[in-house]
Amino acid sequence: EEEVERLRVEAEKMAFQEAAALSALEELREKHLLQQEEGRTRALQMEERERELRHQQEQQQRQIDALKERLVQMEEATRQLANDAEEKDEELPDEFYCPITMELMSDPVLAADGFSYERAAIQDWIDKGHVTSPKTGAVLENQALHLNLSLRSLIQDRMARRRERDGAAAAAWEGRGDASVPDL
Repeated sequence: EEEVERLRVEAEKMAFQEAAALSALEELREKHLLQQEEGRTRALQMEERERELRHQQEQQQRQIDALKERLVQMEEATRQLANDAEEKDEELPDEFYCPITMELMSDPVLAADGFSYERAAIQDWIDKGHVTSPKTGAVLENQALHLNLSLRSLIQDRMARRRERDGAAAAAWEGRGDASVPDL
């Protein structure tokens, strides 16, 4: 009977240990399943975050592309403004043209009426016996002609800038024969 009692106690101990082991095993299974679930949840969260980041990156790329396009437009507008300014600069002042010949002056002289003329044109005017201003019709006080160095320098400077900027326009201007501006 003692032996039976001892075996019964030992069997109960073993049953208790088996139940504890099964309980621990079940707990481990639950933890494992929970970890798997957490892993799936985390994986889903990471996938969602990746989608969000890709979406943000796509939006940012669209914004960058739009900004690049705007930059190209602004650069083009700036070039156009510069071209417009150059074109405006291309327009030579009326004072650069002789009032008699209406051609660009290369040897401008100042007459007694206070206006500048191409030397050959005003000299021809005077040589033909005219005593009045070709510009105003008023009588000229004298027939003296004075070299207008300031005007000649302005014309030469402007034409030099033109040649630097636009060889074709300068070539056309220089191709006018005797109307070229002589060097000082």
